[in-house]
Amino acid sequence: MVAHLKNVFSYILIQSSLQSVCCKIGCLNKTIVWMLLSLFFASYASAASLSLLQAEQLALLYDPVLKAQAQQLQSLEHETMAADVWEDPNIRVGIMDVPTKNFDLNADPETELLLGYQQMLPRGNSNHVMVKKKQAQQKQQTANINLRQREVKMNARKAWLDLYEQQQTESILLSS
Repeated sequence: MVAHLKNVFSYILIQSSLQSVCCKIGCLNKTIVWMLLSLFFASYASAASLSLLQAEQLALLYDPVLKAQAQQLQSLEHETMAADVWEDPNIRVGIMDVPTKNFDLNADPETELLLGYQQMLPRGNSNHVMVKKKQAQQKQQTANINLRQREVKMNARKAWLDLYEQQQTESILLSS
């Protein structure tokens, strides 16, 4: 059963990834590629052992583009949180012109203690504008993920139906 699942899933993945490649090839070559793939995997895979829902779920689970898009969305969420805060303040502490003979700070009147604090404040509304920009990018990325999920499901359904059709054709030819 596991071997059948792997073979059917491999068939679905190869068909969905070759679909973009085959668009660049002529129609005749595209048909030949589909026929060869279908014949090769038809002997190994069984659509009856893998339901359409299972094929869709496997395709969604193992799609590398979806995984990458999900990571990009998570990155945008973190960037949105970071865009709403000020930069870290800088604190400086130091001593200048310390006598090297006895290290007595009161021995030389030129010894200086240095304390400093610096905070960079954003201009006007720039943090708010950046947050809105990142939120818009998140919405766009979410829409891209939804679109990719639909494309993967569509390709998985097409591949599953192609395999089912070939199995039915094979069973009809073998029975006659």
